[in-house]
Amino acid sequence: MLPYLEELNARFRIPIIYVTHDADEVLRLASDVVLLGNGAVVAAGALSAVTSRLDLPAEAEALGLGAVLEGRIEGHDEVRGLSTLATTAGRFKLPLQKRAVGSRVAIRINARDVALALERPNAISVQNMFDATVAEMRPAGAHVVRLGLHVGDGRLVAEVTADAAQRLGLAPGAKVVALVKSVALAR
Repeated sequence: MLPYLEELNARFRIPIIYVTHDADEVLRLASDVVLLGNGAVVAAGALSAVTSRLDLPAEAEALGLGAVLEGRIEGHDEVRGLSTLATTAGRFKLPLQKRAVGSRVAIRINARDVALALERPNAISVQNMFDATVAEMRPAGAHVVRLGLHVGDGRLVAEVTADAAQRLGLAPGAKVVALVKSVALAR
């Protein structure tokens, strides 16, 4: 049924209200979301804005803290098994996609799949490295810190231990390198 709904929306450009508890369906179909908890709206807005909020309420945790980025497939490297996706945050290498060059694709990058470094590492398996600036930080429990990152014209979210944030001297305005494994984008 999902391909039919995608085609319906793409062909006729009509609004569709779809109710689900499945985060993957939300990613696949939604441009805007309204999250409900205990019969009340707990968050609403563009999918990318809601999922990257550092203050997501507990009711929204199933949606997953992280960035949702839309982009276009720029090319495929079948030998390496990778596709390149151009987004506002930069170009991502992700597992080979079965979509035509030029196709629009949305990816979700879980905050826990984003590692941070103070400089670009060498000889590492991670293929997606982006210069970023820490825009905001919030504690998320006793030993975890959530960070909103400006990356190009986009936004990523990272979740690290409070110890890591302290060791790296992270604070708003700090320059970092955001690292995202390609296999983390396979979901």
